[in-house]
Amino acid sequence: MRTCLSLALAALLAPTAACAGKPQLAFEREITLPVSELSGITLMSTAAGTDLLAVGDESYDLFVVPVVGDAPDLDRVRRIALPIPSRKGGSDFEGVAVDAAGTVWVLHEPGHLYGFALAAGDATAAPTLVREGPIHFAPSHPLAAAWEADPKTRAEGLAWVGERLFIVKQKAPVALIELAWVDGRFEAGAHWPLPGLDDASELAVRTVGGVSELFVVGADSARLCAFPVPPARPVASAEPLPCSASWEMPKQLGSGKLQWEALAFFPDGRAFAGVDRKKATHANLGLLPILPSLAPGGAQPNAR
Repeated sequence: MRTCLSLALAALLAPTAACAGKPQLAFEREITLPVSELSGITLMSTAAGTDLLAVGDESYDLFVVPVVGDAPDLDRVRRIALPIPSRKGGSDFEGVAVDAAGTVWVLHEPGHLYGFALAAGDATAAPTLVREGPIHFAPSHPLAAAWEADPKTRAEGLAWVGERLFIVKQKAPVALIELAWVDGRFEAGAHWPLPGLDDASELAVRTVGGVSELFVVGADSARLCAFPVPPARPVASAEPLPCSASWEMPKQLGSGKLQWEALAFFPDGRAFAGVDRKKATHANLGLLPILPSLAPGGAQPNAR
């Protein structure tokens, strides 16, 4: 598999990129989302349009922001308290995703999932807890020991692809893991090591023209990796899933070490990507252009 785009495509995405390295992405727009320690985002279709949902490491709230065109309406941010028992040191929310039924799922480190139903048309109503449970690895699972070894390197992002639920393990090793609801908990099933990634902090799915693809971004490595959705396979299998394409994240949100923690795709293939800042006083989110599809003849970037 190639891990670098062609020179022509790299030039389209970022004129200064060269195929000797990974193409450098650039934001079309920068946004200051009022979420401290941003750690996960997703886009949700509603009767009124599209909402950007966001969570942070610090707060036990879900932030809901209407999206007008391709920009969050920051004058209409809703902050909804989630009915989750609080603990000292912050929420440690590490991801948010929406399933096909419209249930909003929040990933809570070191390994717990909560599913909520939001009240349609009522901005003041509290969300309803639909389902919650721990992520469990059977002792015989190939990643059981690694999961138990360090609670801080567990799940850092989640994504629904139809009825399939995936999380990504942050490091030691970096891996994609499929989960299934079994007897009151989310049981770890098949897993796929992600070679070439030093870390993983967010997982997102893009579906264009009926074709779904997965994307992982690394908080420390500032690398975005794309790969096809893997077919279902036995739990014991550990076939690696290498990047089909990869990019360097934009430099526009500041110099120094940025913690990339947020990624969500529009139906047309554009995406929001964001970083974890202690205080949301500077831009922490940006709009990426359409990235190329991994499918033959799929969507290509356009000059908007």
